[in-house]
Amino acid sequence: MFKVKIILVISIIFFAGMSLGNNGDEELLKQAKQIFGPLPQAMVSEKNPITPEKVRLGKILFHETRISVDGTVSCARCHPLGLYAADGLKKPIGNNCRVNPRNAPTILNAAGQISAHWIGNRIDVEDQARQSVTGPPSFGMPSNEAVEARLKRIPGYTESYTSGRAGGLKNVNRSKRIINFHHLKVVLTLQRG
Repeated sequence: MFKVKIILVISIIFFAGMSLGNNGDEELLKQAKQIFGPLPQAMVSEKNPITPEKVRLGKILFHETRISVDGTVSCARCHPLGLYAADGLKKPIGNNCRVNPRNAPTILNAAGQISAHWIGNRIDVEDQARQSVTGPPSFGMPSNEAVEARLKRIPGYTESYTSGRAGGLKNVNRSKRIINFHHLKVVLTLQRG
């Protein structure tokens, strides 16, 4: 009988505490709703307007391995969409099986961040896409010009760039097309679907 009374008293205290705790949670939720809101369907950039052509080509480039020094690395290797655009490894594996010094964060909604890359040395996600191909442990290409030359030799890319109305095949345009793919949160979501 004594045990039943103790359990009853503990239960009353527990449930009373929970009801008091909910009031704090409601206030916290109210404050959070004032600060945070739903993300936009697309992270719009005045410097890089989103077009269907850029999104289509960006999706292709995101999965393109031929722009790495050994032909094995693409953006999708370290940012697989099926794993919420992060590979889940402590440190991703780049070209020639080299281990990167930092892990690969998700790229979902990356266009809305205030800086890009772990050390914050990228101006924006366009800059991150441009610099990623010359990172020694990642893509490992010697220069952006080497990437451009390689893309020019791949059938179909020159025409795709021209149809994107970006004035030809240039590394900055490559990064803008990949980023148009990133700017569209809904595109990434549909990939998982």
